[in-house]
Amino acid sequence: MLFRSVFLSETEHGLQGLLDSFDTNPSDMALRINAGKTKIVVFDGSDELTGTDILLHGERLEEVKEFVYLGRVFQKNGKIDAEIDRKVCAGRKVVGSMRTVARSETLSLRAKLAVYSTVLLPTVLYGSESWVCGAMHRSKLNAVGMSFLRASVGKSRWDRVRNDWVKSKCNVKENVSTVYERYALRWFGHVERMHDMRLTEQIYKVWHVW
Repeated sequence: MLFRSVFLSETEHGLQGLLDSFDTNPSDMALRINAGKTKIVVFDGSDELTGTDILLHGERLEEVKEFVYLGRVFQKNGKIDAEIDRKVCAGRKVVGSMRTVARSETLSLRAKLAVYSTVLLPTVLYGSESWVCGAMHRSKLNAVGMSFLRASVGKSRWDRVRNDWVKSKCNVKENVSTVYERYALRWFGHVERMHDMRLTEQIYKVWHVW
């Protein structure tokens, strides 16, 4: 059975201790950490590797600048560029695979918008509650959504129709980036109400100060 786990520590020594403790006492399930698949990410806001020296079974673990965990890209510099690009790429694949559906003359617009809401948006915005998007990020997200909506009304970029016209025809009032903002605000309120002892709240406070 395969498990994906994360160990968090403020110091290199503390992380080494966590790994040693888990590896020597892997519980009754006889879990064992695979050194080749285990990576180290030091979230220090920089783009350079720190040369941290963490050992597992006598083997030095690889330090990386980014790592994918549960569908999210975590970068050591704290940026979300790679995460946005990954989600945009996934969204484009959805648009490409659903192009026949979007351009179908037999399907109703309501059915096409159901695909937009239940397939495309969740794909692009998964985990977006913790994003801090800039103008470029928002533009990329909106472009993916608009490509599907344009196809749904039988238009393409070459038709030179305005995005507002397309959204009006689809009766869609929010851009993808606006939906993201709604998700982020909802999560922000949830975290603000968390108890100080919750790990999520502690991480939030550290990043907020940083």
